[in-house]
Amino acid sequence: MKKRREFNRFFRSISLASALLAGCISMPNKQEIKSKEPDYLGMSYKKAIEEVKTPEEAAKYVRQLVKRAIDSDSLDNGFNYSSFKRSHEGYKIDCSEAAASAAALLQDDGFKPLVLFMLGKEGQGHCVYVYEKKNKLGIIGINNEDNNYGFKDTDEIVNYYNKIFEGKGADKIEHHFFVDLKERYGDDYMHYENDYQLKKMLDDMEKPGKK
Repeated sequence: MKKRREFNRFFRSISLASALLAGCISMPNKQEIKSKEPDYLGMSYKKAIEEVKTPEEAAKYVRQLVKRAIDSDSLDNGFNYSSFKRSHEGYKIDCSEAAASAAALLQDDGFKPLVLFMLGKEGQGHCVYVYEKKNKLGIIGINNEDNNYGFKDTDEIVNYYNKIFEGKGADKIEHHFFVDLKERYGDDYMHYENDYQLKKMLDDMEKPGKK
């Protein structure tokens, strides 16, 4: 019975996230890349982690990632938990991969790998990477409007997105929550070869004492 409760808890967690990622509210516009920017995608994923040191550089990386996805028709509006390594190598991406990529790039530079999930009542939603700098919050994500800085708190970010979603005729945000990717998934979200959330669920199910 306890094992079934554990399964139900993790299944609800996955269902909540999949509802979001199966109905991501907005898809990105064509990205403009400045010629003087480093070619982050031409590096190994580990080298990119070494090279990117600031949120501004992470935003440039994500812009290059999105441009490649648009150009190669590898944007995906589905339920994915591909690691940063797989995203860097060219697997399909959506808002979760863009946010996780920014988190992976900045984790070793003193920024927490926090992703903010925002859900509407009909399952539509979005997620972005959130960082703190000089007592203000910034966001990095798959869309142009996701790259912004100067929010005083999470409520201001949510209000910012409610205005954007209203303009797109989408649901108002009913629920929002943070996930610390390092705390929940360890380094799997950076390096794992397959779906790292499914691995986490299965690992937790197999821990000693789970009956």
